[in-house]
Amino acid sequence: GVDDELVGARVVALGYRPCGACARCRVCCPTACSELELRGRSRGGGLAETVLLNANELVEVPTDVTLEDAALTHHLGSAVRAVRRSPNRAGDRLAVIGATPLGLAMTAVAVAAGHGKVAHVTDDPDGCAATQRGAQAVATPTDAARWDELRAALGGHGPDVAVECTGNAGARLAAIELV
Repeated sequence: GVDDELVGARVVALGYRPCGACARCRVCCPTACSELELRGRSRGGGLAETVLLNANELVEVPTDVTLEDAALTHHLGSAVRAVRRSPNRAGDRLAVIGATPLGLAMTAVAVAAGHGKVAHVTDDPDGCAATQRGAQAVATPTDAARWDELRAALGGHGPDVAVECTGNAGARLAAIELV
């Protein structure tokens, strides 16, 4: 059945389902579960139009968070970990490549972490989603003039660090060329 408290609620789904019974789950590390099921990999639902979930796999979205931003929560943990583990430091110039959910989460996290300048490289010529998350500059990969604008927005230099968030070979090359 459906939990009556969740009917009509704004929720996001966890990207995983722990077993709840193994030693790791019992010791409070469900993401290290020995039987962890990942949505879209070991179980369906990664890009499904509908998916059946248990109530404990849902997190209610606060009313002051947009559903668009809530959709990025799955990628937020990856972005936080990447920023924490990266060699870049507060004040550094950072280029994020890709307007994927991970790329947008990376932009927001880098801005929140205090990076001096964050530029976003995207196929979206307006770059609205990236600028809404704090990017100070946006460039399209096929427009040389926009590359110059990106460098100018970063203080006349290329970025100190480039983060590729698409999985595309051309984007990886662009990241290497930027730094």
